[in-house]
Amino acid sequence: MLSQYSVPIVTGLLFLFVIAWVIWLPYMIYSYRRYGFVSMYRFIVFFAVIYYFLVAFFLVILPLPEPGSYIPVQPQFIPFEFVLDIIREQNGFSIQAIVGNPAIWVTIFNVLLLLPLGFFGKYYFHKKFAFVAIFAFLTSLFFEVTQLTGIFGIYDGAYRLFDVDDLILNTLGGCLGYALAYVFMKFVPDITELKSKYPKTLIVSYTRRFIAFSIDNFMLGFISIVLYVIFQDTNIIIWYWVCFFGLFVVVQFFSGGQTFGKWLLKTRVVDARTNKSAKFWQLVVKYLFVVVIPAIMWLFLDSGFIELVGVTNWMMLGMVFGVLCLLAFFQCINRERNVFWDVVSYTRELALPPQVQSEND
Repeated sequence: MLSQYSVPIVTGLLFLFVIAWVIWLPYMIYSYRRYGFVSMYRFIVFFAVIYYFLVAFFLVILPLPEPGSYIPVQPQFIPFEFVLDIIREQNGFSIQAIVGNPAIWVTIFNVLLLLPLGFFGKYYFHKKFAFVAIFAFLTSLFFEVTQLTGIFGIYDGAYRLFDVDDLILNTLGGCLGYALAYVFMKFVPDITELKSKYPKTLIVSYTRRFIAFSIDNFMLGFISIVLYVIFQDTNIIIWYWVCFFGLFVVVQFFSGGQTFGKWLLKTRVVDARTNKSAKFWQLVVKYLFVVVIPAIMWLFLDSGFIELVGVTNWMMLGMVFGVLCLLAFFQCINRERNVFWDVVSYTRELALPPQVQSEND
């Protein structure tokens, strides 16, 4: 009995990890473009919705039988047969007898199956009751048809029961979930109100900067490989740095401080003193330091340099780690989210207004 529910729950969790790995970046880009920030609360609810649909579907089809190891199940088309099942299975009216009635538990689980669907329909998607009720019915019908057709022909016949009572109980569960969400929203913030919490400051978070920088570097790597294949007598590293300064200096200068990654994340590099487009020399200084600092760290960890200054590998590694921790500490308390190369180049990352703010305006 327990494995009947634990297997779908664990399977749904594994699939959630795969799906989250694929869609987390598009989700982050969408949130930054539309709302100007990523709400952790909204993020958790979003993936909770996905996880629920995965588990609900796996509860319907799992466990899968071995081909030829089952007898096709005949569908049950008599409505409210579950009431007679409860009466037939009931032996007395004590609490122990009621709790031990399997037909009662089957009925409860059928109601609970689509209860989260109704809840999310109201709370997350803000749909009306009629829409949620119809969608719950259609979702239940999809599940039942999946069972009736042996997962749409994968199996020779229905290995699980098509029951019209499931349609009734699942739809009831969706309606109850809607009512539960209506009460729940009286005590917790409406998820659609989170967009009004867009920070009035135009500070760009480290996460947002890192995503934009990673997207640009992925493009640079691809372009460098293409150029290396075309001009095979050259070094691929040289092509990378040529593309690096071409994108982050030349392209940003003529595009008003934006690369493709910054355009996706709705940010731009500006002069910190005027909030206008950064000058050419500022971009050169900024990205020279972006390159120079990692190069110095690599030099410190190089074995030849370590032997030259006469320290051990562990001492040098500890020194580098200490410097990184110190820099990380100052960055954590830095409300402006400026890094070292921003300071020396008199630049800053500026967040552009999100779509919802533009729509409201």
